[in-house]
Order: sequence, then C-alpha cells, then structure tokens
Amino acid sequence: TIKPQLLLPLLLALFVWALLRRQWTLIVSFLATMAAQLALTQMLVPGWFPHWRASLRDYTGVTKTAMPLQQLAGHWPGLAITVALGLAALGMLWRERRSGADDIDFARAISLVLAITVCFVPTSPALLYNYVLLMPACVLIAFSKPRGAFAAILRLLALAQLCFDYLVITVGGITGLFGHVPAIVAALSFTDYLLPPLVSAALIFQMVESRQESSVGRMGSAEAASLG
Repeated sequence: TIKPQLLLPLLLALFVWALLRRQWTLIVSFLATMAAQLALTQMLVPGWFPHWRASLRDYTGVTKTAMPLQQLAGHWPGLAITVALGLAALGMLWRERRSGADDIDFARAISLVLAITVCFVPTSPALLYNYVLLMPACVLIAFSKPRGAFAAILRLLALAQLCFDYLVITVGGITGLFGHVPAIVAALSFTDYLLPPLVSAALIFQMVESRQESSVGRMGSAEAASLG
C-alpha cells in the first residue's frame, strides 16, 4: 500500500470477489489493518495526505509521464488501445468473479489485474521495477499451450519481449562491471513499453480460450447425460 496507484485495482477486484463470496473476514481484517496503519501514520506525520497528493500531482506534471502504450503509439491511439485492453480485462474478471481461491481461474484473474495495472500506470521512462507485477502472468503464459493462432502468437511475442529484456539487462550488468555500459544498452533497458500490454493481451486470450473449452466440456457432459 506504499504505492496506492499500483494496489487500487487489485484491492477493488478482491473486494468485489470477497463481497460476492461473502468473505467477511477478509474484508473486515483488511479494513481494520488499514485503519490502524493510517491512524499511526497520522500520529507520526500529521497532515501527510495533502502533501502526498500534492507531490504526486507535481510529479506527473513535471516528468510528463504517460501510459506505456501512449509512449509508443501517441496520446490518443495509445489511450484508445489501453482502454480497450482495460475493458476486455474487466469483462474477463467479471466472468471469473465466482471462482474459488484455489482455482486456476482465480490465479489467472489476479494475474490479469496485476498485469493490466502496469498498462495504466503513467511512466517515463519505463519503470522496470513495476514489472514485477507482470511475473505471475508471465509464468501462466509460459506454461500455457494456447490452441488458437492469435493467442499463440501473442504468447510468443510476450515471452520473446520478456527474454529480450532479461538479455539487455544482463548485458548491461556485465558491461557495467568493466566500467562502461554501451549507450544503446542503457537506452533499451528503460524503453520497454511493450511488455505490459503484450502480457495482458496474451493472458486475456488465454482466459477466453479456457472459458470456451469449459463451455464445450459442459455441453459435452450435458449431451452425454441426456443420452444416458
């Protein structure tokens, strides 16, 4: 919660899920914990919240941050694609709203929330330390085997971009040991705006395929039962 802009989407998703499944202990314990933390913070640093809000506004104004796809495609095209991704993610999350906490569908839903969050966080340059939120989705994508051509292509592109990022950072670390990091390596290390939308899109298509396979399986079971 030290970075509310990264946590808010996850909190909203978990709150809706907990309400629908009547997980009152989760809701009450979280609210009580946050109330205690905020009360202690106010005691230690009186009036911190207005200062934090002002500094956040100043930061976004001075650094000219923008969402990853806006950095790549321009303001309006990038915004349109990001919003489309967000709406698609919202639709998939709503479909999985009744998944149990031990279901793979729940794991995909939480991973998608974290991945889509990175797509909406303004950044300049690419803040790679936020990309740790993409790791659950990357693991799910890496171990998936999509059957649709488009889903398979998105998966390969996302994994290729992830491997490229690791390669660039590794090369930068090795060359830095010798006192000089090539300019191209230094630039590439902080200009990857493509990985968040690629990972999000690949996971969305993976979830769509999973839902379709589940629907086909239920239809087949119903037909077998009727024939029996």
